[in-house]
Amino acid sequence: MATRSLGERLVDERLVMGVILFNLVILFVRGFPAFAAHDPWLFALDYACLVYFFFEMVVKLRLLGLRGFWARAINRFDLALVVASTPTLISPFTDVDEIALVLVFRAARVLRFLRVLRFIPHADQLWHGVMRALRASVGFIIALAAYNLVLGLIAAHLFADVAPQHFGDPLVSVYTMFKVFTVEGWFDIPDQIALAAPHMALMARGFFVFVVLTGGILGFSIANAVFVDEMVMDNNDELERSVAFLANEIEKLRAENEQLIVTLGEKVDQLVATRDR
Repeated sequence: MATRSLGERLVDERLVMGVILFNLVILFVRGFPAFAAHDPWLFALDYACLVYFFFEMVVKLRLLGLRGFWARAINRFDLALVVASTPTLISPFTDVDEIALVLVFRAARVLRFLRVLRFIPHADQLWHGVMRALRASVGFIIALAAYNLVLGLIAAHLFADVAPQHFGDPLVSVYTMFKVFTVEGWFDIPDQIALAAPHMALMARGFFVFVVLTGGILGFSIANAVFVDEMVMDNNDELERSVAFLANEIEKLRAENEQLIVTLGEKVDQLVATRDR
């Protein structure tokens, strides 16, 4: 068995996973004011983890090459997360807190812990399925968003005066309708309208029942069905390819058998003819 190089050991999946989890614990502990006195040491450990992630990317690029590295979606995802957190590398040498844009990237360093997703079995196949499902769902998502917009405008015209906190302007109204789409606690809003304007109680409750049925239950169910169907499409494609291959093989065997029967018939006819002579 060949001995692995230092670079291969540095990018070993178990080591990467261990550093990610260790870094997560360090960042979690740094969030407690009680550990403020130890923050210099905790920051040093956090910084060391970030340096490791940076060199891990460099080593992996050298081992796989740019084309080999870029071929896997999970590698591109890892690289994006590491790049987003690299402004922290200059934090010991300058006061990056004064730069607003860098602050955004520093906050994004927490995203590096999403790299644990790379350890999901068949991660590349999973991400490929997710991207395909998102592309397939775009049209329906746009239609659902337009439906949400229309309902939000209708609700703003109907209930702006009695419930301005929910329907005071079109933007707030659209957001309120999206909350209704999620179904959770949807009944609170029509109940508030009924208390503020008893004469509108029946209309309000009927309107929101309609919204929940068409947007929340039917709309989200269809969106979920489209997404899941596209996610598992790889499995169906593989099954269809297998069935098509088997059908093709069976057809070849049938043709060979028919040809064999014809050949045997000809041989028998020749033998009979020879015997008769």
